[in-house]
Amino acid sequence: MYNVDFTIVAPDSPINRLSKAFPDLRFVSLGSFDLDETSAEEFVAIGPANDDQVKGVLEYLATAQGHEGFELLERAGDRAFVRLQAACEPETFSSRVVAENHCFKIGGEAVKDGQENWSVGCASRAQAEQLLRELGEVGELIASEISEATWDLVLGKP
Repeated sequence: MYNVDFTIVAPDSPINRLSKAFPDLRFVSLGSFDLDETSAEEFVAIGPANDDQVKGVLEYLATAQGHEGFELLERAGDRAFVRLQAACEPETFSSRVVAENHCFKIGGEAVKDGQENWSVGCASRAQAEQLLRELGEVGELIASEISEATWDLVLGKP
């Protein structure tokens, strides 16, 4: 297996706008789903964050352009978990490029101040190289590294 770690500034997606609006917070995309060609649903962990920061994020989501709805799912310690629905065009998202290249996310995608940090698994080196080429077409790759790894990495084992 090949592990691809990369940081990308991708097109102006709703989660990237959210992270730019709150540059001191870290957002982790736990999973997202294209609902159709003009909307997506995403599950996001926010934090560490205090009550005022979480309140600010929720107020932002209630009024920001591109967000069609949201729900605070849970507040646990210094983290908040939110489901949001956004009006967007998912075909330019990094997640779409990862899926179209038959690669898979390892862990959560961390977003801070507009930069997405990913760890992705690929079955072959050629697949990993193709992934990086296509990502470079949809956004600005800040950093990238391809390394050989064991499939145990997928299970959270080194």
